[in-house]
Amino acid sequence: MVKEKKIDYTYLRALTDEQEQELIDAYRSGVPLKELTDRYNIGHDTIYNALRRMHLKPKAGKLTKAQKESIIKDFTEDNIPAKELIQKYKVSYPTIYAVLNKGGAMRRQEIKIEKYPHFVEDLKSELTVYEICQKNGFGEGAYYKLMAQLGIKSRVEFRGDVAAREERNQAILKDLETDMTIKEICIKHNISASQYYRLLIKYGIKDREEYKKSAKRSVK
Repeated sequence: MVKEKKIDYTYLRALTDEQEQELIDAYRSGVPLKELTDRYNIGHDTIYNALRRMHLKPKAGKLTKAQKESIIKDFTEDNIPAKELIQKYKVSYPTIYAVLNKGGAMRRQEIKIEKYPHFVEDLKSELTVYEICQKNGFGEGAYYKLMAQLGIKSRVEFRGDVAAREERNQAILKDLETDMTIKEICIKHNISASQYYRLLIKYGIKDREEYKKSAKRSVK
């Protein structure tokens, strides 16, 4: 069984140098962050890290006072999720939350579990708290309010599937020794690309080809 290792996260990047340059060029040409996250199946953090490496700053969302007030009204009174507001106002996730936080909207919004039918399944998944919040369009405070409504004190205890996840992880590590593509591995084990890369990080795998060679040597 492969043991978990603590490594520097900067060794592993979700994009190749070529993809990162394509992303930077698209960003410079005016392609919105939301479109880039969908195009490359990555999160905003990955884009921001790429921009920092090129000494670029993310463009701030240009919203008028009226638009900001409209966002807060949509969120608190009409219960429109943040992920829909991002599409409606054509701004990034951090921009929406900056507006909502500054306006106190995150504290005023009424949170009910009925509005988020997939929340329980999200808790069972390997999504991080941040990713669950981003997926459902609410803040971290709402996440813990929903946990309380469900009577869940500990997510780890709720999931209760540590052994099953480890068994699945070991199966994925076995597939890494084959010629299966990343996409094929993700489909087979029903995981996302980000979950795939987190697993590599978790087990200290910096280079898949080197890992395959190492696995073959250990068999011999």
